[in-house]
Amino acid sequence: RPRDVDLLYGYTAGVVWSRGLNPYDDVTYQHVGELIAGEPLRCNFAYAPTAAALLTPLAMLTPDQVRWGFAVLNVASALIVGLTLAAAVGRRLAPDECGRWRPLVLAGVAALTIASPQASLNLYQGQTSLFCLALICLAFWADERGRPWICGALLGAATFKILLPAVVIALLLPRAKWKAALALAATVLLLAAPPIFREGPIGLARDWIDALQLYRLFPQNDPAYTTSFGAADMFGRIGVPQALVPLAAAAGLAWLSARRKLLDPLEALGVALALPVLFVSGHFYDAVALAPLAVAVLLATRAAPAARLGAAAGVVLLVLPPAVWNQAFSYRWGIEVVALALLAGLMAAVEVRGRRPSSLADPSSATC
Repeated sequence: RPRDVDLLYGYTAGVVWSRGLNPYDDVTYQHVGELIAGEPLRCNFAYAPTAAALLTPLAMLTPDQVRWGFAVLNVASALIVGLTLAAAVGRRLAPDECGRWRPLVLAGVAALTIASPQASLNLYQGQTSLFCLALICLAFWADERGRPWICGALLGAATFKILLPAVVIALLLPRAKWKAALALAATVLLLAAPPIFREGPIGLARDWIDALQLYRLFPQNDPAYTTSFGAADMFGRIGVPQALVPLAAAAGLAWLSARRKLLDPLEALGVALALPVLFVSGHFYDAVALAPLAVAVLLATRAAPAARLGAAAGVVLLVLPPAVWNQAFSYRWGIEVVALALLAGLMAAVEVRGRRPSSLADPSSATC
């Protein structure tokens, strides 16, 4: 498989938009893509319309310049995610917790993303999930510092890949943080303005929905495909209809809403990012969004030795390279089971903590 193959899809969309055309028209998109790549594209374009402002400037660059630009962007995104999570852990540890090991602990937290196989896959394929995660983590950073305008704007920018921030945004809207919600809406409208003016809001929404439906028909987007990620295929093999699996994400969102007084913002972020990747639609490169979940479960279990050991083992397994996994077990199946176990472990830790009245958190501290 050629390196940076996935950045071609965004580059093609940017070229199409720069010419005043519609990349959701698959005939047009495939024609331009074949002219650029010299061969037919393997998939259609289904990013949200907010991708227009992010991708259109790529048309001014050569493919080689875009390749280097994506590489720099993904390296920077990995650093942002790793350092943001390490800083979040540092704020949650007591001043004397971990003692002289504290710097090493925080460096290890940062390395969970920076050196993970999932981050490397984003870099290798020219994917954008890591960049999207960086925007979400920066929004989390802004929210914790009481900057709702920045938080909302960053989440609005992250909607170009709507799967990852969807549950995070769903947590934001009912909490009446109007500044963040207004900034999010304004950012979405600003980024999507050019195609909205050309196609009209209704026409653009219809074209995007049609593109999403077409996207699901390509073999590499089937839950059973070798590079897919999530529970749909796993549950399907034991008799659970795949169409019912997304209901688990809805149940998870309901749980998040019901337990918002118990949840630390980092825990809410970890669950909110894990739900769509595990239960809606995902690929291996989307699994980079499990990094906040891994960090949150380590923090939540640190006071119980047995649970802490299990969480640490799960996190180590999550970041082992595929070559190591495949020596003994299928990487895909193993990673999916580990991710589900970490999610279940975090939810269990929250439920246990909920039995102690003194552990109730400020309800205003939920993520964004």
